[in-house]
Amino acid sequence: MVATEAEAREVFRLRHRVFVHEQGRRGEGIDPERGELRSKLDAFSHLWHARDGKTVVGTVTQTMICPHFDVALLPTGLELEPFRAEAGLVGYSSRFAIEPGHRGKWVLASLARHTYAHGRRLGAKFDFMTANPALVPLYERLGYVRYTASGIQVTGIGLLIPMVLSATDLAYLRTVRSACLPAAEHFAAEPEWGEWLRAAHPIIGRYYHADLRPERHVAHLERRFGLPVRLAEELGAMSFVHQFPAGTTLLREGDRVSCVFIALQGTLGAGRARDVDADERTPRRAGDGVAFARDAVRCATDAVVLCLPMMAVTRLQRRYPEYSGRLEELVGSSAS
Repeated sequence: MVATEAEAREVFRLRHRVFVHEQGRRGEGIDPERGELRSKLDAFSHLWHARDGKTVVGTVTQTMICPHFDVALLPTGLELEPFRAEAGLVGYSSRFAIEPGHRGKWVLASLARHTYAHGRRLGAKFDFMTANPALVPLYERLGYVRYTASGIQVTGIGLLIPMVLSATDLAYLRTVRSACLPAAEHFAAEPEWGEWLRAAHPIIGRYYHADLRPERHVAHLERRFGLPVRLAEELGAMSFVHQFPAGTTLLREGDRVSCVFIALQGTLGAGRARDVDADERTPRRAGDGVAFARDAVRCATDAVVLCLPMMAVTRLQRRYPEYSGRLEELVGSSAS
């Protein structure tokens, strides 16, 4: 846990490198002269950092939401009140940032275990976050679940998906082989909180049972984009299906495309009050291959949407160059 101002500034600089320099995010708290990114939650939170030698390579911000906490500081759409009324203290994790060279290694698991144990020691039964859609499958492997049909648009950041960790449901953490499990086994299991969560938010049952499993929609990718079965199955394994209400903005004009959205039920449309052709829907590619939306994409109706992380699409374009063109067609298909 960060203990000094010097350590905090190292965290702020790592955030700036990841969120501002790498991801191109904009918004409050950016200090371009110092190369730092601060948050309005910092003053009320525990800052955690992971080091490799003397270098800070990962960080997360852990905020404990006590009864008198000003929830106006948090993103809208978390629907916290039922949790606070039933369970009292809850946690909120934000600003996960990891140096590129340390992704897929020990850093995320270590940060997750430390913050999990700290939250449990304080008595929290649940931990919340808002996740970039491209990272939803990663956080699901930690044990977080999607519990609403919300999609939150945050200025300078883009679309975020609310997620919650039922911290006392050790059986579920074992099921997903959560990195938090070694810490969780030092605490008593209270499965009743997991049962309450699923009963109070029945959409969880749809997301994590057969009807909305991405594997069921592999045939859709095969037929629509002419992909071979193996490639469609790999895409499905890296994706998730989410239910969005009408009017949700999935991408804004100029947003970095971190996720590709394919309507399975309902209709997605371009943000302008006119039809756009395929060339306008195809994202603009920067020199480093990063894609930016040429036009906004919104849910014209309530929609069930297959969400394909852009990093997965890019990885498969490299692995299957003979299908790169078809995968690029898929990237430009969100508004169709």
